[in-house]
Amino acid sequence: MTYWETICTTASLLCGIFDMTYKQFNYVSDDIQYGWDYRVSHASTVKAGNTFDGDCDDFVYTIEELLGEANIKSFKYTVRVYMTNQLHMILKVKHHREWYMVDNRYPAIRKWQDGIMGSMYTEVKRD
Repeated sequence: MTYWETICTTASLLCGIFDMTYKQFNYVSDDIQYGWDYRVSHASTVKAGNTFDGDCDDFVYTIEELLGEANIKSFKYTVRVYMTNQLHMILKVKHHREWYMVDNRYPAIRKWQDGIMGSMYTEVKRD
């Protein structure tokens, strides 16, 4: 069993919500889409089976809302991307006794520490 299969066996609801949202997500920066930073959840769009345009914070707000409906606790984090020094938003999710990372830049759920180290993120702040 692969690393991701093991995680998704343990956290099948989390993986299901992530997979559904990830497949419907098209990255478009706020500067291009709105001309300014705009944070919005597209949970209703995802539940309707439609695609949505957004950036990392829109992805996080969307998954946070969907997980909240399933009573899964999550926390938004702003991190710094080591290679570019840019800020990026991810979601820290507690499921059973484990912490996981939801990140639109990665096509699967990872354990929190694996995600922070593997992506070389520096935790900046919890939003």
